[in-house]
Amino acid sequence: MRGRAAGRGRKLAILLAVAASAPFPGTSHAQEEPALRGEVDERAGPVRLTVLVRSESGERVRGATVRLTFADSASVSASELVEIGEGRYESDELEAGRYELVAEALGYETARRPVELDGSGISITLTVGVQPVAVTEVIAAVGRPDAGALPGHATSRIPLDGGPRTLADRLAEEPGVQVRPSVGGGQVGTVRGSRPEGLLVLLDGLPVNDPLGGSADLSRIPVATLSAATLVRGASPRFGSGAIAGVLLLESRRPDGMSAAGGFEVGSFGRLAADGYASIGGELGTLAAGFRMEGIENDYEYPNHVLPGTPTEIRENADAEGLHLWVSGAPGALPVFAQLRYDDVDRGAPGRMGTQAFDEARYADRSLQALLGYGSSTGRISGTMAKRDILYRDPRRNVESTQSLTSLRLAGSGWIPGLGLELSSYVAREAVTEAAAADRPVRWSGGLWLGRTFETGRLSVQPGVATDLSTDGSAVNPEIALAAQLGPAWKLWGRAGSAYRLPSFADLYAASARSILANPNLGPERVVIDAEAGVGWTSGAGTDADDRGSARGGVDVQAVAFYRRTNDPIVWVASAVALWSPRNLDRLTAAGLEIRGDVPLGDRGPRAGGSFTFQRSRLGFGDNRNPMPYQPDVAGDIYIGGVVAQIWLRGAIRIEGSRTTTLAGFRRLPAYAVARFDASRGFRIGSLALEAALAVDNLLDVRYELIELYPEPGRSLLFRLELRR
Repeated sequence: MRGRAAGRGRKLAILLAVAASAPFPGTSHAQEEPALRGEVDERAGPVRLTVLVRSESGERVRGATVRLTFADSASVSASELVEIGEGRYESDELEAGRYELVAEALGYETARRPVELDGSGISITLTVGVQPVAVTEVIAAVGRPDAGALPGHATSRIPLDGGPRTLADRLAEEPGVQVRPSVGGGQVGTVRGSRPEGLLVLLDGLPVNDPLGGSADLSRIPVATLSAATLVRGASPRFGSGAIAGVLLLESRRPDGMSAAGGFEVGSFGRLAADGYASIGGELGTLAAGFRMEGIENDYEYPNHVLPGTPTEIRENADAEGLHLWVSGAPGALPVFAQLRYDDVDRGAPGRMGTQAFDEARYADRSLQALLGYGSSTGRISGTMAKRDILYRDPRRNVESTQSLTSLRLAGSGWIPGLGLELSSYVAREAVTEAAAADRPVRWSGGLWLGRTFETGRLSVQPGVATDLSTDGSAVNPEIALAAQLGPAWKLWGRAGSAYRLPSFADLYAASARSILANPNLGPERVVIDAEAGVGWTSGAGTDADDRGSARGGVDVQAVAFYRRTNDPIVWVASAVALWSPRNLDRLTAAGLEIRGDVPLGDRGPRAGGSFTFQRSRLGFGDNRNPMPYQPDVAGDIYIGGVVAQIWLRGAIRIEGSRTTTLAGFRRLPAYAVARFDASRGFRIGSLALEAALAVDNLLDVRYELIELYPEPGRSLLFRLELRR
């Protein structure tokens, strides 16, 4: 292990030296503002602004970010308009003065216009041009979701700035979400009392979920490689198989004009990382490329409470290293986009405390993904090809397995002219080759989603139905959702629908072993009802203006109640002779309440907030109803953050209730609370921006377990330095 760490150090040192010597691209010429055509109609009445955003083809643009910036000699502040109907946005009452109106939407150019409010109401129609590079939003069932595209769903835009935090760290702060370790040292997430298999993770439209086990390893995707992340809580049939509890939509970084960035990280337990990114653009097109290289030794102390006297031992074989590369580009004359991505993660897979049986076990996950897409204002289409190799080896126990996964996915989305129907469809082929098996499991699948949005005033209703066919099962799942904007501040929404998940390849075809037996007779899991009802109140700009919670706005409060019933959930259970095999149990029910809030602590000072989840998740068969393992009844986060003396500071406490560890529910892990601290400071060096960030995890050095007998590390520090141009 020390040899591997030394090798990583040499690689990173060389990479840092190359990155430091490489010149940044030159500053681009000033680009002309996108065309913006509008008709202004001044009316008598209060100072209120209504904006209708349309595409060049005349269609209303939903889910845009429309904000108004007011500038005077003393201060600069921003107010975000609220969507009150399809493509219609409205502001609170505003002060008279000169403003700049900015409209941004995925797939379209950013539009800017000066506006003067002089005591009268004003209504503006904006026409925005298509931005071809946004074709990265093309996925199997839907582009990046927003309040207009997914009425009835609680969605969250996951912040990607705010210090050197992992994707799992950021996701764990969302209500209804728990994150814990997985087999091989990865990280998996669960949503609303589900199992890890119930969260579908899509990266540029391709499922990240392991076709063998069904769950998605969040540690495979570094934040530095992403441009956007959106969490959709609740089942949704429009995403196809697997979206039975929630969907996480991830988008790789894409070209961004003439820009460049580079950074490195150093932290506790031998952590070392470096990453870089460069983008160029002009009349001929855009091109971007980037990398991230990371490694950690992870030799940490822990109290071994399995042995008499609870001796302190060193956790070994928990190291990890990763290499991530991506290239993307788009020609200037055509609305097409291409992308290539490579991810390689290798880590140790230690066993439970008190045993040395897995001291040499290793787990590796390598994938190569290519995407080609076309997009316009009325429709988008993409094709994705990928190959993934998963390797596990344990020299001590003479165990080695290799699986190669190949997939091809064609997807499209658009609107049917004249009918107002939203249409999305996909066709996919997945194949698995296992070294120990002679067969080659292949799964074909395809799906079609049809939906339409009806609007009456500020009420939006969207019925839809998904039809999915595959070689392992089929389903027809309806959904109906509604959203009501009760003025600029209040919003209500509700939804009811169904969904399904096909068995994984391991469930059906895993090679027989001493204690494992697959079950080719499994049926799909079927969510017969997934419903939620929510209410939100936002005063002012809210927190979306700044991912770091320093937005200049008012109070943002949200409460969501949910219920889900899943028939025939697939669970691996042991027989009387300790033979593990999957089977369809009777049902899984989950119900709960999610509450989140964010409030300012002064006119322009820090903000405080938090989120809490109260849930009850029960799994079983017949009259047996046992708590879902590792699902707490209570969980939450409390935070406070803001800018003090030009330094961004944030402190947070994560609270997790007690959890059972087995389906029988005999053993429980105790509740725990951990604190986290983040700080960052930006500097200007000529035309360069330098940012230094510090993160402290487990500030109070609490010793706890997320998985029984798998200890978590104590206090850790991570420092990041990033240079941008």
